[in-house]
Amino acid sequence: MIMAQNNPTWHGPFSLENDVVNRELDLYLKQKNVKDPLIGAYVYGEKDLNQKISPVYIGRSDSDLRQEIKSRHTTDRKFKSCTHFWYCVLDSEEEAYAVESKYYHMGYKLNDKH
Repeated sequence: MIMAQNNPTWHGPFSLENDVVNRELDLYLKQKNVKDPLIGAYVYGEKDLNQKISPVYIGRSDSDLRQEIKSRHTTDRKFKSCTHFWYCVLDSEEEAYAVESKYYHMGYKLNDKH
């Protein structure tokens, strides 16, 4: 059984706008000297009445983290209120699944499945 990183490195929160997603992932690629596409997990957040950003959804990408972050909130109506995102890059689909599962069971349950 493959175990995910106990404490993956999360980056964010960042504004959930396409140009910001591109900028932040491009910066990650440059800093780590790696290429797209990336495997990883991401969290969507929304602001409450006090402007605090709270995580509400955990997702993963087994093949293209950038595309998944950018497309999910625009194609699924339940994410329209999401304004920010965090992401972590992982080494495998198994790790991405394990991280998604861990955070899903912590309460970020807007997911239909994980």
